[in-house]
Amino acid sequence: MKEIKCEIKQKEIDKEEISKLKSQIWLTRMSRINAEKRMLHNENFVQGINIYYLCVITLVSICLLRWKESNLDLLVTFMSVALLVVILYLKSLRFSERALDFHKLYPKLQQLEFRLEKKGITDEDIEDVKKQYSILMAKGENHITYDYYKAIYDSTGDYREKNCTSKIWCGFWRGKIWRGLIMMAVVLFPILIALPYFLHLK
Repeated sequence: MKEIKCEIKQKEIDKEEISKLKSQIWLTRMSRINAEKRMLHNENFVQGINIYYLCVITLVSICLLRWKESNLDLLVTFMSVALLVVILYLKSLRFSERALDFHKLYPKLQQLEFRLEKKGITDEDIEDVKKQYSILMAKGENHITYDYYKAIYDSTGDYREKNCTSKIWCGFWRGKIWRGLIMMAVVLFPILIALPYFLHLK
């Protein structure tokens, strides 16, 4: 009788362990997916900013032909140097390459989830999944906290109700607003630099 109870208890422990491990892998996978999306979004933003800055510099250069006595030549020089610095810095961040690295990783995490869903899984299988998970985590770049918060915030059902705490909610929106402000600042930067020059033109 005791052996039967121990066996039932062991099965319950195994199910709980499998459930926790599966949830952990799922959350990591979703975080990596969010990291890939963030990198691709940043890459698209960088490409758009490059075109935008070139358009602004071209417009200022055209205005320089109209107001030759102004200091617009200094503005064009400054903005050209600033554009070069921004482009070189953003290119060094390798957004597209990093997105590809994330993309290669999360399908492997999903394979570990599938292994945990198989019937008749043994303790050896669980230990092997843990080992493979640790190996994958050691490879490549890790996602940031914002990706983790977003994974929980975007989840649904009981999981979201249980795990989306005020800390997660605040962390997600703080990160989202902060990134929006940075992008807005990058967009407004050339306008704020050029505006004082144009206000003093006659």
